[in-house]
Amino acid sequence: MSLWINYNRCIKTGNCYRDFPELFKEKDDSFPEVLNADPEGDAHDDATWARSNCPGYAVRLGEDDTEQVVPD
Repeated sequence: MSLWINYNRCIKTGNCYRDFPELFKEKDDSFPEVLNADPEGDAHDDATWARSNCPGYAVRLGEDDTEQVVPD
């Protein structure tokens, strides 16, 4: 299972990196960066929560990363 960010959807609230610093960090441009792209166990549970509670629906957890886009 791959954890990633759809930067086209991200609205930079910072919820993901404030709530789960073991999974995400804030980049210089205020977008989140994934630190653990393949979370397991409790980290997978945290990633599932982050995905469910992302206000921009940008946190993605799955096999298909075709929507992953790097911001300009």
